[in-house]
Amino acid sequence: MVCRRLFWIAWGGVLAWAQQGVPVSGVVADAATGEPIAGATVYVLERSSGAVSSPRGTFRLVLSPGWYTLRVRSLGYEEALFSVRIPTDTLHIRLRPLPIELGAVRVEVELSPEEIVRNAMERRRQNWERLRTLQGMLYSKLVFGLHGSGMAVVALEGRDSELGHDTAFAILESFATFFYDAERGWRAELLQRRQTRNIPPQSNQLVLGSLQSLYQDELQLLGVRIPSPIGPQALQRYRFRLVERRPWGERTHPSTSGVVTHVLEVQEDGTLFCHEGGVRQRLAYVLEVEPRDHLFPAFRGRLVIADSSFALMEATLRLSEGTALPFVEELELQQRYERLPGEIWYPLTATMRGTYRLRALQGLAEFGGEFHLTRVLTEVRVNEPLPDTVFHTDERVRVAPFADSARTEFWQRYALAELSPREQAIYRRMDSLAQSVPESRRGLSLPGILPQVGFSRVDGLRLGIGVMPTLFGVALRAGALYATAPARWYGWLGAELRLPSLKLQTELLSLPEPMGQDRDYPELLNSLTALLLHRDYYDWLRRTGWRAALELRPLQDAVVQLGMERTWQEALSVTAERSLFSRAPWRDNPRAMEGNFRLLWLQVRLLQTAREGLRLELGQHGIRLGAAVTVMLGIAPERWSTQHVLLQAHVPTFSTGGYEPMSARLWVELGWGQSAVPVQYSFRMRTGHAGLDAPGHVLSAPSGLYGGRRLVALVCEHNFGDLWWRALGLPTVRRRGLELFVGAAAVQTFQSAGTPYRETGRGWYSELTAGLGRIPVVVTDFLSLRARVSYGIGSIARGRWAGGIQLVFGP
Repeated sequence: MVCRRLFWIAWGGVLAWAQQGVPVSGVVADAATGEPIAGATVYVLERSSGAVSSPRGTFRLVLSPGWYTLRVRSLGYEEALFSVRIPTDTLHIRLRPLPIELGAVRVEVELSPEEIVRNAMERRRQNWERLRTLQGMLYSKLVFGLHGSGMAVVALEGRDSELGHDTAFAILESFATFFYDAERGWRAELLQRRQTRNIPPQSNQLVLGSLQSLYQDELQLLGVRIPSPIGPQALQRYRFRLVERRPWGERTHPSTSGVVTHVLEVQEDGTLFCHEGGVRQRLAYVLEVEPRDHLFPAFRGRLVIADSSFALMEATLRLSEGTALPFVEELELQQRYERLPGEIWYPLTATMRGTYRLRALQGLAEFGGEFHLTRVLTEVRVNEPLPDTVFHTDERVRVAPFADSARTEFWQRYALAELSPREQAIYRRMDSLAQSVPESRRGLSLPGILPQVGFSRVDGLRLGIGVMPTLFGVALRAGALYATAPARWYGWLGAELRLPSLKLQTELLSLPEPMGQDRDYPELLNSLTALLLHRDYYDWLRRTGWRAALELRPLQDAVVQLGMERTWQEALSVTAERSLFSRAPWRDNPRAMEGNFRLLWLQVRLLQTAREGLRLELGQHGIRLGAAVTVMLGIAPERWSTQHVLLQAHVPTFSTGGYEPMSARLWVELGWGQSAVPVQYSFRMRTGHAGLDAPGHVLSAPSGLYGGRRLVALVCEHNFGDLWWRALGLPTVRRRGLELFVGAAAVQTFQSAGTPYRETGRGWYSELTAGLGRIPVVVTDFLSLRARVSYGIGSIARGRWAGGIQLVFGP
């Protein structure tokens, strides 16, 4: 109810703004030559809003009827400060150029570039500490192109060689109410949106709330932290050169009353000149920025800093030569700052443009293109109390129910960043092409029919088909499999209902399934190793019956699952005579306890995925913690219970200057159960498999040898990152090198009587390990490899060693 009330307040505000607001357009030009001035800032003092002139000198504002004071500024010109009454015709503003000679400008002290930056650093600190809250109307725009080969380009639709060499384009725009709190972050209510028709409306949740200010200590772009050129590390990380001192005229009034009154003269051609009041000629320092080295992420480019206040006025920055952002080839950031009430400088307008390249599969799915982000913040209020309801939800962006109600005329009148002729052509072309494309083909979608293929030592080759239709919001799953070795059919039928913070699943099944808790190797991968390498990691049984689970999410990072099962469980024997290249005997499949099983279980997971958990912000980086606790109760054919705890921690240790820090990872696994626990619910040591590896696994131990009804496993690893590789000047791929890591593991298993597994008893199976990570995969940018070698130590594992590789998803 509170959130709904907040929405209606915000929605009423945007309607009032749109209905009462009057679009104001104008052109800024050089008074001497008549040439348009690009990059001039037009700031409305009464509304704390503004605009930046385009390359054609044009700008756009939305103001309610009334009188306003406009301040127009550009380096090398007199500042224009005048009053204007809205509504009005197109504003033609002429700025008088200042003389290039600096003789009239009094320079009391000649400052070095380092002294200028040091003063700007102090001003930055004071400015950022004063900014506690900020709210306003945020306009966001994204233009991107996509070219190449593969499914993603085809699905986007609308490729046009006239616009860009067989490139598909899309544009997304939005208006949102924006709230920022220095302690709690930002929230936004997306009130209006539009997009080219090849993008489904529900896919447009564009709100550029995190396009950050250089007044912060550092900027975080795609997970990479880049220090601000006026931040605390500026003098250690950057080299500065004073390029020039450029004049800019700050308009003043000679009277002693402190009241600035200016008369706006309107020429016959509509041109505006400001005559009253004096012009105090000021200096702006133009500094060139270069990184001191290429080991750490950094910017290069130019800064414009005011002479007396040392406030950052403008910035044009690019990525330095040694900076690697995932999938980004080039990037340029432009920000223009305005002085808000309270002497706070903030970038009301910002743009980010660049190019990207993604290689999903070389030769088959390679694509890239350009992107251009625009952010304009208007109606700004600083350090005023925010509504308490803003932060009652964890959602950063809430989409209003009527976000798609505005027509084209609304955007033509009120869009704060004027569409360029090229962007207008993109809209026309994409909308025209999308009209002929069925709604179901817009955007990416997964097929509803999937082939099912597998292989194991108990079934041989499994072939089948599965379907995943959706009916009245319920996801259905059904399928059938035929196992060739035992000549047996399997099948399943399930349904899943998803609601906010709740998921309900139920399933009828007759399937072969792995025993135990370990599922770290995907079954498809295990099928490949069994078929090609004669290595089957899992132990198998057959379950026939039904099960159901209710999953609740009481907190954003917490999941509680309650489940029940009633199945006939059947032992399976090895029936596959051979793999593809071998007829050697298979490892025995443990005989499962058979009977009619009735089970209840409770699982609490404090993690979003299997590999990432809660994030605690400590210092500049975060500690990720994860936990999963499972309690299982057997009711029939015998009573028994098990408890299983899996803890994970990822702790940053040493900084790498902006990339992910060096880190320590810890896995703790505890499992214990009663003596009556069936073999299929006992605990088996997690090991390497057929030259493969997985996080938290003991690599040198044989698969399927150690286990029992009680287990304790401790695994730790320290990753030193790739800084050492780049420091040695070794060849890099996408500007990154290989990571180095070392680790150790120790495992104990108990109470293996009645199971086929061996216990370690009071001893520990221990090993030391070392390896390399971030090994590039030539055919794709979405995968890398981790390779490690482990050597057993202690009385049980001494003399054993093994190597393994692990596929890691991500750039």
